[in-house]
Amino acid sequence: EKWVAPLLTKLLSDYVKEECFSPDKVEVAVWSGYVVLNDLELKPTALDFLQLPLRVVRGYVGRLEFQIPWGNPGSKQSTVKVDEVFIVAETKYDWTPEELRAWRDADKRRRLEAAEAYEEKRRDSAGAGGSKASEAEAAGFVGRLATKIVENLQVTIRGLHVRVEDRRSNPERPFAFGVTLEGLVARSTNARWVHEFVDPTTQGAGGFVYKLISLIHLSVYWNEDDRVHTEGSGGGGG
Repeated sequence: EKWVAPLLTKLLSDYVKEECFSPDKVEVAVWSGYVVLNDLELKPTALDFLQLPLRVVRGYVGRLEFQIPWGNPGSKQSTVKVDEVFIVAETKYDWTPEELRAWRDADKRRRLEAAEAYEEKRRDSAGAGGSKASEAEAAGFVGRLATKIVENLQVTIRGLHVRVEDRRSNPERPFAFGVTLEGLVARSTNARWVHEFVDPTTQGAGGFVYKLISLIHLSVYWNEDDRVHTEGSGGGGG
C-alpha cells in the first residue's frame, strides 16, 4: 500500500493540494481494488487544464473513490465515484511572469505527452525484431489493458456546484454564473446503447467507443449585481 500515495500524488497533483494525500485522508484496500480519498482541497490552478482565464478561490471534493478489479481488470468494469464537488472561481485578468511561464510550460508538457503517446502507439503498430519485439508485445499488452480499463470506466458524480464570479470587468455590477448538478453517470455501452463491458479491440463500426451519460437535475444560472464570494480574495493577480 505504500506506493498508493505517491501514485495518487502523481495523478492528481495538478488539481489537489499535496497535504490531502496524508494517511488520515486516504483509505486503501489494494487487493480488493478500493482507494478512497476524503476531504480534498483543490489548488488555485486546478482549472488550468481548461485553458481559460480562471482561478480557483475555493474548491473542495468531499470524497473520491476508485475501484479497479485487479483480479480481472480486462473484463470487469472499473469505477470512479466523486461526491460533493464545490468550486468557486474568479475571472483572472492579471498574470505575473511566473504564472505565464508555468501556464506555457504546462501546455508544452501536455502537447509533448500527447506526441509521445502517439509515437509509442505507432511503434507498437510497426513492431520490431528480437528482444525488442518481446518488449513491444509486452508494452502493447499493457497498453491494450489500460485502454480497456479507461474505455470501460464508469464515472459517477453526486452533488456538484461550480460558480464563477467576476467583480472586475464592471465593478459597479459584479456578476456570477454557475452550474449545479445533482448527479451524473457515464458508462460504456455497445452500438445499441445497451450497457455492457466492451472490448475496444473487437468493436465493429470503425472501432467506436460508445458512452451513455445521464444527467440528474442539471441547472445553469446567471446572477447580476450578486454578492460575490471572491471579495477580498486578492483579485486575479494570484
